[in-house]
Amino acid sequence: MAREYYETRALGRLEQRASNSSIEYTVGPILSVGGMPRPGIATEAKAAPTKALQGYVVRFGKPHAYKGGIDVFVKGCFDASLASKQTVGFWLAHEPDTEIASTDGDLELMADETGLAFRLNNPPQAFVTEVEARKLTAMSAGYRVLSQEYKAVADEQVRFIYECDLTEISICKKGAVKQAFIDVIDTKHRGSLRDDVKAGRVLADGAYVGLMRALAAVQE
Repeated sequence: MAREYYETRALGRLEQRASNSSIEYTVGPILSVGGMPRPGIATEAKAAPTKALQGYVVRFGKPHAYKGGIDVFVKGCFDASLASKQTVGFWLAHEPDTEIASTDGDLELMADETGLAFRLNNPPQAFVTEVEARKLTAMSAGYRVLSQEYKAVADEQVRFIYECDLTEISICKKGAVKQAFIDVIDTKHRGSLRDDVKAGRVLADGAYVGLMRALAAVQE
């Protein structure tokens, strides 16, 4: 298995500048239909057709530790990147040669008030098994910071990230944003990703995963 990353990884800073938070919120899901397989994408056995992986890659407004500092993703920070419809891959632990899907195919992304939500259709059965066994429950994002601002909060310097170029999302054992998560859903009993997000079902799934994580930690 590829080595595990325990933090959300920033792929580089293009610039640092102050920014306000008046980004208009308009982004819906990137619908990925008719995508063609690309070299390097895994061709493992797929799960049942109605199985999907779903959750939040990051949560907005949640402080998290990163490289000795504290970062906060601001609502709307992925809007421009999603609107560009550039290809975003689904990887294992931020390793590019582990890509199993992308927004050219089975991966859907959507930003809402809460965070960056995703749904992976037709996932490998191996991933479904690991997630159902609670061996993999975390998500992480690969991104380039385009706009950021440092502010003093309770005597700590906190980086507020206003705009990112999203390059990939990864399933991993531990992620920097603790409220981010992945879970298995049965699409027979669900609506679209947009429907689930708007109805609060994805957020409710996250609360359940958080409870299961807490119970597992007590038992260790």
